[in-house]
Amino acid sequence: MKGRNPNVLVNAAAVFAAWRRPWRVLARLDRRALAVLAALGAVLAAMNSLFYLAVDRLPLSTVGAIEFLGTVVLAAAGARTRRNAAALALTVAGVAAMTLRRTGYRLPMIVGFGVLAAGLGMMSLSPVLSPYAWLAIAAGLTGCGMGLSVPAANNASLQLAPDQVAAIAGLRGMFRQSGSIIAVSVTTAIIARSNQPGPVQAHVFVVFIVLLVVTVALVRFVPEHKGNW
Repeated sequence: MKGRNPNVLVNAAAVFAAWRRPWRVLARLDRRALAVLAALGAVLAAMNSLFYLAVDRLPLSTVGAIEFLGTVVLAAAGARTRRNAAALALTVAGVAAMTLRRTGYRLPMIVGFGVLAAGLGMMSLSPVLSPYAWLAIAAGLTGCGMGLSVPAANNASLQLAPDQVAAIAGLRGMFRQSGSIIAVSVTTAIIARSNQPGPVQAHVFVVFIVLLVVTVALVRFVPEHKGNW
């Protein structure tokens, strides 16, 4: 780790120890608790050392993506509610945004739309597992799909007019919100007028899947860009 002074860490540890006085807690712990605490410290020390060693040798975007991979996997495994799915989408979106300079715009959009279509497909089918688990998996997939595709879709073509970023972002946001309003309004009206809302909503999801497939075919027309603007 070039350019890093170990005295900074030592001084920081000394200040923290004088402030929090951890020895008072250590005196009350048994051997098993001390062993667990020592193992946790060793893992954290190894994690931070490996992170800085990786940053010294690899691009920061790559290191950040690898660092958050475990978080994404745990979030996907623990997705149970809409809030969990939203948190998963935000986590994936952060990783996808950090790697855009290396992946470009088309690949995250294609993969994200594909994962989103898979999640919608699960929602349109009868559950094979328990309904709760089936819906949780589908919500996790849709969250991952949104997280992968949205950063790329938001940034695509901005490099063509970097001095008009605010105007382009505003127009894009207007069309995106308009499309969301229309889709939600039409879907709600169709389901409300149906005597069988469950099957009808499944058919709506199928329509959305078809639209996503068409969108994937149009991604090749998006101007590709990698690296800095």
